[in-house]
Amino acid sequence: MIIDKYDLVSNVCELVSLPQVCTQVVSMVDDPLCTIEDIVNLIQHDVYLTARLLKIGNSPVYGFSGQIGTLKEAVKLIGTSVVRDLVFAATMIKQMSTLNNPNLSASEFWTQSLLTAITAKHIARLVPSLVEDRLFVCGLLLDLGRLVIHNQMPEEGRMILHAESINSDLSKPHLAEKKILGYDHSEVGYILATNWHFPDHLSTCIQFHHNPDACSHYQKEVSACFFADDLVDRIQHSGQARIDESRLARSLKLLGLSNDNLRNVMKPVVAELQEAVSVFLGGDNNETSNHA
Repeated sequence: MIIDKYDLVSNVCELVSLPQVCTQVVSMVDDPLCTIEDIVNLIQHDVYLTARLLKIGNSPVYGFSGQIGTLKEAVKLIGTSVVRDLVFAATMIKQMSTLNNPNLSASEFWTQSLLTAITAKHIARLVPSLVEDRLFVCGLLLDLGRLVIHNQMPEEGRMILHAESINSDLSKPHLAEKKILGYDHSEVGYILATNWHFPDHLSTCIQFHHNPDACSHYQKEVSACFFADDLVDRIQHSGQARIDESRLARSLKLLGLSNDNLRNVMKPVVAELQEAVSVFLGGDNNETSNHA
């Protein structure tokens, strides 16, 4: 039975709760009177987040390999805005991976999401006005709505996964979702993001990453996510994925990039994937209570 997209998110919110630390970090980062010490004092009470932020900060992904010994150093070096986004990213991976998804492997889902995140980061490096670490987190969380759909409607989820074998025009998940459900994972992900008070740029990228033309703000961020998602999709389909050439051309123009730029983006991405998987999906073996 097809469930209304708002009910879908409501059902999942009853199964998965967003830790209060996430919403508190958002308000702190937006408060000019809030200090780094205030943010550190909040995060350090969450052992999981403390361990994860230290691991992320010390990885080559962020360029500070082995230099960060405390949470305070991590917040100072990475920056409060990026730390806020990383808190959401780490929390989403932990919380959403608890959902039962018979159609989707959590490991495969998050590995693909990390591939999109790294691609978005490298695209951002080519556009002076974009912040690459910010785009990394946006790319990582673009497809959260897919987890919600498959958890709540496993039978329809199986139909979506096999839609391409029946109709080649439904080669991308969001196209099959629209056909079968009447809405897609970007809409579901946006509702989830607004319910959980994601930062505005993050919820906007989730909402419009398949349709950047409809976006009225954060247009470059959304276009970069659109490209990252498209490039990863083409890799997975060996270059045979359905492509909206006119939309790609408009987004390229907005970002000031060429097709050659995008082809070169993918060269370093796969090499970084293994490290990113270890950092974001790997376990934490070290005690964190003394790293405030």
